[in-house]
This record gives sequence, C-alpha cells and structure tokens, in this order.
Amino acid sequence: KGDLRSNFTSDLNALKGDLRSNFTSDLNALKGDLRSNFTSDLNALKGDLRSNFTSNLNALKDGLRSNFTSDLNALKGDLRSNFTSDLNALKGDLRSNFTS
Repeated sequence: KGDLRSNFTSDLNALKGDLRSNFTSDLNALKGDLRSNFTSDLNALKGDLRSNFTSNLNALKDGLRSNFTSDLNALKGDLRSNFTSDLNALKGDLRSNFTS
C-alpha cells in the first residue's frame, strides 16, 4: 500500500506538473497569437485610415480646385461683362458729348 501510495503521489505530482507546464505553454502561445492578431489588425486599421484620409484629402483638394476654378471663371465673366458695359457707356457718353 505504501508503494502504491508513493507511486500514486508521484504520478499525481508529475501529472500536475505536466498540466501546469502545458497550461503555461498554451497560455503563452495564446498570448502570442493575440498579440500577433492585434498587431496585424492594428496595422490593417492604420492602413485603412491612411488610405481613407488620403482619399478624402484628395477629394477635398479636387473639390476646392473645382470650386476655385468655377469661382474664378465666374469672376472673370463678371469683370468682362462689367468692363464691356462700362466701355459701352463711356463710348455712348463720348459720342453724345462729341455730337453735342
């Protein structure tokens, strides 16, 4: 009975040691996988954010460029129209003054 008890105790202690070792190994592997997945996901997110930011920035620049061009063309048109109106009025005044 003493030998059986001793062997049982030894086997039980060995089994506990193996379980502890396997648990620690599995836990460390899990932590490594989680760290790796987190890093991968974080890098993917950073890439997506960078891409979206660049796309939005480019769209904003294009929108500003388009609006600026439209506003500039409208301003040129207004200036041309006002200049022509003022020039025609001046010609009319000169003609009237010359005739008088």
